[in-house]
Amino acid sequence: NRGWLYLTYQSRAGVLDSHEKSLTVSLDVTHSSDDGATWTLPRAYGVITARRLNHSLPTMMSVLSDGTLVISNWQNLKKSAVEDENAPAATYPGMTGPATCEISVVLVDPDGWKRPKTVKAADKYCAESPTMRTVDSLAVDDRSAVFKDRIYLAWTDLKTGHGRILFTFSADRGATWSTPRAVDDLPPGLSFTPDSAMPTLAVNKEGVVGLTWNDRRDHPDIVGMV
Repeated sequence: NRGWLYLTYQSRAGVLDSHEKSLTVSLDVTHSSDDGATWTLPRAYGVITARRLNHSLPTMMSVLSDGTLVISNWQNLKKSAVEDENAPAATYPGMTGPATCEISVVLVDPDGWKRPKTVKAADKYCAESPTMRTVDSLAVDDRSAVFKDRIYLAWTDLKTGHGRILFTFSADRGATWSTPRAVDDLPPGLSFTPDSAMPTLAVNKEGVVGLTWNDRRDHPDIVGMV
């Protein structure tokens, strides 16, 4: 599949069940093998039934060395899916309780017809406000000898009540993931806690991971960025 271009997106469709009021949300993928001149008929690889997920959105994608397509997918859970008697679901930034969002990866086999594998990578405390957005970044090491086929993820997280950049990786093609950790450094002595946002990942041929994000340490108004 070398040279193929891929496009993934969310689509909505009506349902046949007359008692189901919500539109069905699906994860669709199409590809071009002629530099974008023509595209295949899109295939729907997943559908939300509204029993556990409220919403889903593919964010980024990359390709493993064998041609497996990796799609990072932000998912918003229904409150009832994570709420229990001892810990109500977190419904706003900084609230304790189970996260109402998660990041998963969808692994699509090179032949395209096999059932894709979906794996949860991490919980996520969603960051949605006039100055914050739910933005994830994904990168795959498809060239280095030591870390070949490692999958890296970074995202904006509001578990603490402030935007932090969290990072995790998988060394076994998405089967398991490292414990997420914050990578945005907060300098000491600040009179405010800045919000970091919008991470971007990349990996070079030596396996070195690069990560950038929008930083607000110089903006007490929490609006500007550097």
